[in-house]
Amino acid sequence: FLKCWHNVHHIWHRYKDREAMVVIPLVLWAMYRVVGQFLWLVLTGRGLPQSADSKLYLDYARDMVTHVTDGLDINDVLYFSYNMLLSSLLAIFRDPVVVVFVQALAVSLSVILVYRIARLLFSKTTAVIGAFFYANTYDVTLWAMYILSDSFFVIFLLICVYFFLQALETRERKYRLMFAASALFLLF
Repeated sequence: FLKCWHNVHHIWHRYKDREAMVVIPLVLWAMYRVVGQFLWLVLTGRGLPQSADSKLYLDYARDMVTHVTDGLDINDVLYFSYNMLLSSLLAIFRDPVVVVFVQALAVSLSVILVYRIARLLFSKTTAVIGAFFYANTYDVTLWAMYILSDSFFVIFLLICVYFFLQALETRERKYRLMFAASALFLLF
Protein backbone atom coordinates (compact mmCIF):
# COMPACT_ATOMS: atom_id res chain seq x y z
CA PHE A 1 0.00 0.00 0.00
CA LEU A 2 2.78 2.44 0.89
CA LYS A 3 4.56 1.79 -2.40
CA CYS A 4 1.33 2.43 -4.32
CA TRP A 5 0.73 5.61 -2.31
CA HIS A 6 4.28 6.75 -3.00
CA ASN A 7 3.77 6.22 -6.76
CA VAL A 8 0.49 8.15 -6.75
CA HIS A 9 2.09 10.92 -4.69
CA HIS A 10 5.03 11.10 -7.08
CA ILE A 11 2.78 11.23 -10.17
CA TRP A 12 0.60 13.91 -8.59
CA HIS A 13 3.53 16.18 -7.75
CA ARG A 14 5.03 15.67 -11.19
CA TYR A 15 1.85 16.60 -13.12
CA LYS A 16 -0.12 18.76 -10.64
CA ASP A 17 0.63 22.00 -12.49
CA ARG A 18 -0.87 20.78 -15.74
CA GLU A 19 -4.38 22.00 -16.41
CA ALA A 20 -5.56 18.58 -17.60
CA MET A 21 -5.12 17.12 -14.10
CA VAL A 22 -7.86 19.48 -12.93
CA VAL A 23 -10.04 19.90 -16.00
CA ILE A 24 -10.51 16.21 -16.85
CA PRO A 25 -12.02 15.28 -13.46
CA LEU A 26 -14.28 18.35 -13.61
CA VAL A 27 -15.53 17.40 -17.08
CA LEU A 28 -16.08 13.79 -16.02
CA TRP A 29 -18.02 14.95 -12.97
CA ALA A 30 -20.16 17.30 -15.09
CA MET A 31 -20.83 14.52 -17.59
CA TYR A 32 -21.77 12.21 -14.75
CA ARG A 33 -24.28 14.79 -13.51
CA VAL A 34 -25.79 16.05 -16.77
CA VAL A 35 -25.43 13.11 -19.16
CA GLY A 36 -26.26 10.77 -16.29
CA GLN A 37 -29.52 12.69 -15.73
CA PHE A 38 -30.26 12.46 -19.46
CA LEU A 39 -29.62 8.69 -19.56
CA TRP A 40 -31.67 8.16 -16.42
CA LEU A 41 -34.64 9.99 -17.92
CA VAL A 42 -34.41 8.15 -21.23
CA LEU A 43 -33.64 4.66 -19.92
CA THR A 44 -36.24 4.67 -17.15
CA GLY A 45 -38.95 5.56 -19.65
CA ARG A 46 -39.84 8.84 -17.96
CA GLY A 47 -38.96 10.74 -21.09
CA LEU A 48 -37.48 14.16 -21.43
CA PRO A 49 -39.34 17.09 -19.86
CA GLN A 50 -41.56 18.99 -22.26
CA SER A 51 -42.40 22.64 -22.01
CA ALA A 52 -45.55 24.07 -23.51
CA ASP A 53 -43.52 25.54 -26.36
CA SER A 54 -41.44 22.42 -27.16
CA LYS A 55 -43.90 21.01 -29.69
CA LEU A 56 -44.32 24.41 -31.32
CA TYR A 57 -40.53 24.88 -31.62
CA LEU A 58 -40.02 21.38 -32.98
CA ASP A 59 -42.82 21.74 -35.55
CA TYR A 60 -41.50 25.14 -36.60
CA ALA A 61 -37.93 23.85 -36.94
CA ARG A 62 -39.03 20.81 -38.93
CA ASP A 63 -41.08 23.06 -41.20
CA MET A 64 -38.09 25.34 -41.60
CA VAL A 65 -35.91 22.37 -42.64
CA THR A 66 -38.39 21.12 -45.23
CA HIS A 67 -39.35 24.51 -46.71
CA VAL A 68 -36.10 26.44 -46.01
CA THR A 69 -37.99 29.62 -45.18
CA ASP A 70 -38.36 31.84 -42.17
CA GLY A 71 -41.40 33.98 -41.55
CA LEU A 72 -41.55 37.69 -40.87
CA ASP A 73 -43.65 37.36 -37.73
CA ILE A 74 -42.13 39.09 -34.70
CA ASN A 75 -41.42 35.72 -33.01
CA ASP A 76 -39.69 34.51 -36.19
CA VAL A 77 -37.45 37.56 -36.20
CA LEU A 78 -36.69 37.53 -32.47
CA TYR A 79 -35.96 33.80 -32.39
CA PHE A 80 -34.12 33.65 -35.70
CA SER A 81 -30.83 32.19 -34.37
CA TYR A 82 -32.71 29.86 -32.02
CA ASN A 83 -34.80 28.55 -34.91
CA MET A 84 -31.73 28.25 -37.16
CA LEU A 85 -29.77 26.35 -34.53
CA LEU A 86 -32.64 23.97 -33.79
CA SER A 87 -33.34 23.47 -37.50
CA SER A 88 -29.68 22.75 -38.19
CA LEU A 89 -29.44 20.26 -35.35
CA LEU A 90 -32.65 18.53 -36.44
CA ALA A 91 -31.41 18.42 -40.04
CA ILE A 92 -28.21 16.73 -38.88
CA PHE A 93 -29.53 14.38 -36.19
CA ARG A 94 -33.26 14.05 -37.08
CA ASP A 95 -34.30 12.99 -33.56
CA PRO A 96 -35.03 15.52 -30.78
CA VAL A 97 -33.69 13.07 -28.18
CA VAL A 98 -30.29 13.09 -29.91
CA VAL A 99 -30.40 16.90 -30.02
CA VAL A 100 -30.95 16.96 -26.25
CA PHE A 101 -28.07 14.47 -25.83
CA VAL A 102 -25.78 16.77 -27.86
CA GLN A 103 -26.97 19.64 -25.71
CA ALA A 104 -26.23 17.67 -22.53
CA LEU A 105 -22.70 16.97 -23.78
CA ALA A 106 -22.19 20.65 -24.64
CA VAL A 107 -23.42 21.71 -21.19
CA SER A 108 -21.03 19.21 -19.60
CA LEU A 109 -18.10 20.53 -21.61
CA SER A 110 -18.97 24.13 -20.75
CA VAL A 111 -17.42 23.43 -17.34
CA ILE A 112 -14.11 23.96 -19.15
CA LEU A 113 -15.17 27.49 -20.06
CA VAL A 114 -16.26 28.24 -16.50
CA TYR A 115 -12.91 26.95 -15.25
CA ARG A 116 -10.89 28.93 -17.81
CA ILE A 117 -12.80 32.18 -17.17
CA ALA A 118 -12.41 31.89 -13.40
CA ARG A 119 -8.74 30.98 -13.88
CA LEU A 120 -8.19 34.13 -15.96
CA LEU A 121 -9.98 36.33 -13.45
CA PHE A 122 -8.96 34.78 -10.13
CA SER A 123 -6.89 31.75 -9.17
CA LYS A 124 -6.73 28.03 -9.86
CA THR A 125 -8.47 27.20 -6.58
CA THR A 126 -11.30 29.62 -7.31
CA ALA A 127 -11.59 28.19 -10.82
CA VAL A 128 -11.94 24.65 -9.49
CA ILE A 129 -14.55 25.71 -6.94
CA GLY A 130 -16.50 27.75 -9.51
CA ALA A 131 -16.47 24.94 -12.09
CA PHE A 132 -17.51 22.42 -9.44
CA PHE A 133 -20.43 24.61 -8.34
CA TYR A 134 -21.44 25.11 -11.98
CA ALA A 135 -21.37 21.34 -12.59
CA ASN A 136 -23.50 20.73 -9.49
CA THR A 137 -26.08 23.42 -10.18
CA TYR A 138 -29.34 21.56 -10.55
CA ASP A 139 -30.88 24.27 -12.75
CA VAL A 140 -28.13 23.78 -15.33
CA THR A 141 -28.79 20.04 -15.35
CA LEU A 142 -32.55 20.46 -15.45
CA TRP A 143 -32.61 23.02 -18.27
CA ALA A 144 -30.20 20.93 -20.35
CA MET A 145 -32.94 18.28 -20.57
CA TYR A 146 -35.37 20.54 -22.47
CA ILE A 147 -35.17 20.87 -26.23
CA LEU A 148 -32.68 23.64 -27.00
CA SER A 149 -33.26 25.66 -23.88
CA ASP A 150 -31.30 28.55 -22.48
CA SER A 151 -28.36 26.24 -21.88
CA PHE A 152 -27.02 26.82 -25.40
CA PHE A 153 -27.37 30.57 -24.86
CA VAL A 154 -25.37 30.26 -21.64
CA ILE A 155 -22.67 28.30 -23.49
CA PHE A 156 -22.42 30.98 -26.19
CA LEU A 157 -22.35 33.64 -23.49
CA LEU A 158 -19.46 31.83 -21.76
CA ILE A 159 -17.62 31.58 -25.09
CA CYS A 160 -18.12 35.30 -25.67
CA VAL A 161 -16.81 36.18 -22.19
CA TYR A 162 -13.82 33.86 -22.60
CA PHE A 163 -12.83 35.41 -25.94
CA PHE A 164 -13.34 38.90 -24.48
CA LEU A 165 -11.02 38.16 -21.57
CA GLN A 166 -8.44 36.57 -23.87
CA ALA A 167 -8.60 39.59 -26.18
CA LEU A 168 -8.01 41.94 -23.27
CA GLU A 169 -5.19 39.88 -21.82
CA THR A 170 -3.26 38.88 -24.95
CA ARG A 171 -4.19 41.69 -27.37
CA GLU A 172 -4.10 39.12 -30.18
CA ARG A 173 -6.15 39.80 -33.27
CA LYS A 174 -7.56 36.26 -33.45
CA TYR A 175 -9.21 36.62 -30.03
CA ARG A 176 -10.67 39.99 -30.98
CA LEU A 177 -12.13 38.49 -34.14
CA MET A 178 -13.51 35.47 -32.27
CA PHE A 179 -15.01 37.80 -29.66
CA ALA A 180 -16.63 39.90 -32.38
CA ALA A 181 -18.03 36.80 -34.10
CA SER A 182 -19.42 35.35 -30.86
CA ALA A 183 -20.88 38.71 -29.83
CA LEU A 184 -22.50 39.04 -33.26
CA PHE A 185 -24.02 35.59 -32.88
CA LEU A 186 -25.36 36.55 -29.44
CA LEU A 187 -26.88 39.65 -30.99
CA PHE A 188 -29.23 37.38 -32.91
